[in-house]
Amino acid sequence: MLMTMIQKEIMHHLLSVRFVALLVMCLLLVPLTLSTNYRNYRQNLVDYQEAVKLTNIERKDN
Repeated sequence: MLMTMIQKEIMHHLLSVRFVALLVMCLLLVPLTLSTNYRNYRQNLVDYQEAVKLTNIERKDN
């Protein structure tokens, strides 16, 4: 009896419109956030590498 009630409640929550809407939002936001952060990381890496090159050039000139 208790197991049936638990299953019914879980299914009720999983099939609700609010749950589906939140799931869709998460499925859209997570990859978007990951791609944005990856692009920022790559740009920061390029900036860092250029700064290191400039520093090495300045050291050689002195």
